[in-house]
Amino acid sequence: MIWYVLFGFFAAVGVLFLLWLILGAFLPGRSPCIVAVRCHSECEKALLRRYRWLRELGLICYPIVLVGSEIPIDEQLEIMSHYSGVSFQTPEQWLRDTEERLEKHG
Repeated sequence: MIWYVLFGFFAAVGVLFLLWLILGAFLPGRSPCIVAVRCHSECEKALLRRYRWLRELGLICYPIVLVGSEIPIDEQLEIMSHYSGVSFQTPEQWLRDTEERLEKHG
């Protein structure tokens, strides 16, 4: 009797996996978006390490913008060269870019 339950369970998991694959192939891709973060200076480098780790694993593919960072400019340039998808903006730049995106996409 236990074998029927195990086979039924694995059959159900296999069917769900096949449905997930088929639906994933036919669904449209995600629209591009940006993750904006404003955090304290002591948290920024830890956040960047986590972001890089998740991006290397393929779990996220979105760029990240650190708004109002307190990291010096020379370190920002070094970080942007080592971490793909990372950029820095002032709050004013972020506000202006956001307004432009809203006007463009309505």
